[in-house]
Amino acid sequence: MRILLVSGPWGSGTTAVAGLLARLGAVSFGPYFRSYDPRTPITYEFVPFRDVVRRHVCVPTLSRRNSTRDEVERDFRALRSRIEEEEFGPYSRNASLPVLLKSPPSAFLLPEICMVFDVWLILVKRPLEQIEQSRLRRGWEPHFGRLGAEVIYRHLSSAIETTTFPHIGIEYEDVLNSPMNAARRFAAFAHIEAGLDQIEAAACFVKSGRLPST
Repeated sequence: MRILLVSGPWGSGTTAVAGLLARLGAVSFGPYFRSYDPRTPITYEFVPFRDVVRRHVCVPTLSRRNSTRDEVERDFRALRSRIEEEEFGPYSRNASLPVLLKSPPSAFLLPEICMVFDVWLILVKRPLEQIEQSRLRRGWEPHFGRLGAEVIYRHLSSAIETTTFPHIGIEYEDVLNSPMNAARRFAAFAHIEAGLDQIEAAACFVKSGRLPST
């Protein structure tokens, strides 16, 4: 199962990128985790994936729990089976489109995720100062800002250096400034044959102005 994993810390712009990818045609399943932030009420975090990640990652301490590698892989395999059995919606094993997944602390589990899925990773980058400002605006705890961003970016960098999987990095500012170019770049990277109407819809989602500080 090929997955398009949108990666980055809270406040980095992953919600905007995930929403863009969904409009390009990436396969996305609900239910999504809902945020209390009125600017980003729909996070595009698939709840069953989020639940597995948090079962093995302690978010407040930004660390892995005491799960073994086999236990983590077992839970991801169970999730893959649920998707293949179409518990969450139609899914064809022969489809060329990737499944869209996103969860910031998944950075801690990338080796296990790569053992279960065919991972294609999109790394969303944003200055730490801007990420911290998003956290302060939201009134969230410190690990959702600069503190968490430093740890998550470090884990993502290490995984990219030590694990072989297709990946692409993009600055969130570039997504905001040139959403059409970003949409085309993502479609080419993910091998999504998106039409002009899909590319324009993806760009309009970003330009809607609802996500200036996600």
